[in-house]
Amino acid sequence: MTGKIIKLVNKGTQIRDTLENIKKAIVGKTIKDVRYMTDAELKENDWHEAGIVLILEDGHILYPLSDNYEESPGALGTSFKNVPIIETL
Repeated sequence: MTGKIIKLVNKGTQIRDTLENIKKAIVGKTIKDVRYMTDAELKENDWHEAGIVLILEDGHILYPLSDNYEESPGALGTSFKNVPIIETL
């Protein structure tokens, strides 16, 4: 039982630390532009669908992935009634 408790504590710490890093990177940033991935980006990643790219004011970008292995871009769900899903193309 002790091993299971330690594993849960470690996972909780990992989630907290990861979330803090994400917050430091994103919170307060402004989205400067939005575009779909370019043909060059698709070729570089060996992808066949273009995902949305959010460009931040500091030049960093955000884009959804289908999984943690960067196998393909992903759709982005939203709370907008007129655009509930930002699809891949």
